[in-house]
Amino acid sequence: MPRRIGTNILPWIILGLIMLAIVLIPTIMIYNIYNQVTRPLQGLPLVHEIPASQVQVTVQTLSLEPGQVYELQLTSDNSLVFTKTNRILTEDMTLEQTTLSSGDVIAPHLYDWLFPDGYMDWIAYDYTETISGSFVVEARASVFDTNIRHVFNTRARSGVANYDYSFDFKFQNGNRIHGDIGNGTTWLTTVADVYPFYYETHRFYNITYEVYETGYKIYVDGELKASGTYDVSTPLLTDVNHYPIVGGSIPTLSTVYDRVFYGYISYVRVKQGSTLKLLLDPIAFNGTHYFDIVSGAVGTVTGDVQRVPAEHTWLWLIKSLETDGKLHIKFVPPGAVLRITYNDQVYEWRIDGKANAAGLIEDYAIDLLSVFGTTTLSNAKVELIWTNKVRFYAPPGFTVKVSNENLTIAKRVPENASYVDIALEPGVYTVELLADRQVEPHVSLMRDNNYYVIVVRDENYYALANATVVVYANGVEVARGVTDATGRFIVPASELNNTDTIRVEVLALSAGTYYTTSRTIELTQAAPATQTPSQNQPVSSGSEYIIAIDRTRITTTIVIILAIMFLAVLVIAFRKR
Repeated sequence: MPRRIGTNILPWIILGLIMLAIVLIPTIMIYNIYNQVTRPLQGLPLVHEIPASQVQVTVQTLSLEPGQVYELQLTSDNSLVFTKTNRILTEDMTLEQTTLSSGDVIAPHLYDWLFPDGYMDWIAYDYTETISGSFVVEARASVFDTNIRHVFNTRARSGVANYDYSFDFKFQNGNRIHGDIGNGTTWLTTVADVYPFYYETHRFYNITYEVYETGYKIYVDGELKASGTYDVSTPLLTDVNHYPIVGGSIPTLSTVYDRVFYGYISYVRVKQGSTLKLLLDPIAFNGTHYFDIVSGAVGTVTGDVQRVPAEHTWLWLIKSLETDGKLHIKFVPPGAVLRITYNDQVYEWRIDGKANAAGLIEDYAIDLLSVFGTTTLSNAKVELIWTNKVRFYAPPGFTVKVSNENLTIAKRVPENASYVDIALEPGVYTVELLADRQVEPHVSLMRDNNYYVIVVRDENYYALANATVVVYANGVEVARGVTDATGRFIVPASELNNTDTIRVEVLALSAGTYYTTSRTIELTQAAPATQTPSQNQPVSSGSEYIIAIDRTRITTTIVIILAIMFLAVLVIAFRKR
């Protein structure tokens, strides 16, 4: 038999209506109150996001030189520009607690090689000495793709394929570092690999091959990654038929076009025991050819290998290379300062002289005995003070892009930082400031007896602090400043006595977002201000909502909600009876 419903459903209907009222009435009342204060002025859309991946905030053509410092400034016409300051940027390349002796050579690392397209680009050195048996090959490189890309090899001479079976290593297929080791007549191993090794493109790796008569070890960033053995033999690196090639493949292979390096190589260094045999660094350049800093072997470029300023710089120290009893500093930019601290005394030399075609002083010598009274300095500190970078101050989250016909560099200002340093050669560049997006901020107007209050909020209605606000009346600027921590900017009412409308321009850079708008506002639209903050109001939470809500309406809303809840309780209690 079906149940009788009768009047038993009535209390449930009443309860449902009451619960619906509990939700709807406060929501509608608060929305109406909120909308009265924060409604868009002039009916304009408040948020407009440009969908492009990055938005250009400003662009300039500047003549840049290393050592310059630029700050972002707002001009009188409300344009953002990078302005050169009087400050000079320098950085120290340092050798700590080192021993300097007569005959030693100091050289800076200031440049990287750029192999720009992975096509027929390499540097071949005419080094003919024999390096065999045990040796160590080190390189620092960053590859741009996951194809087969040779970093270094000695597997041919003048393109003759018969001179093979020596040494090479490469990035390969995105998942391994591959090497081959031979003795000049046969391969000892063709699987001297780090596998699997899922390397990242556009990241520098320090790769070291230690080769012995019975096997090998491979290190990546100082960590042992692989090792192997083979029958006892005499591995061959170089001789009169096998010379060093940086960035290139074996010139006679049909696959050469797929194997040429594509990316950056900082250096290649070869040791045999404690003896440095080769130091192939882009710093050793005379304008047409490169040189091995150790032997003087000439490096000839094939293709379009470029020499670009390095982001990371340091000093090399080559022991006992010269025989004239002096300390030598080689391939140094004019005007750099060499500082040696020894026995708590500081000695400085400004390195001047005739520069070569590459803009470098190839050799500067210091007689240690005449300066220090000794030919050996123990626990000395060496500093080379110079920079190849330009500093740009900009807000965190924004990108500074510098480009010309040969180079494009874009660097994002890190969180909790205020600048980026960009390494470059002197020249004329296009400089851009890029935002992740562009947003039109919310702007509202309030009024008390003596002030107008301009309130600026972001797209989520949070206070937009430190936004630049410019107010115009009758076409004339009457006020300019920045919003406080609550997103407010105060304008004395006396400044606006002779106008019915104002134009408000707002500009702010925050967390990668470019906020900008220009609004014409009628003063009659100003809502009553329940609280007028001081222009120097102490900083409060940057995430608070800026909503001017009448306290009486809030109280009324709360009373109504409580009354409805009380009625609901009564109905439920009655139902239980």
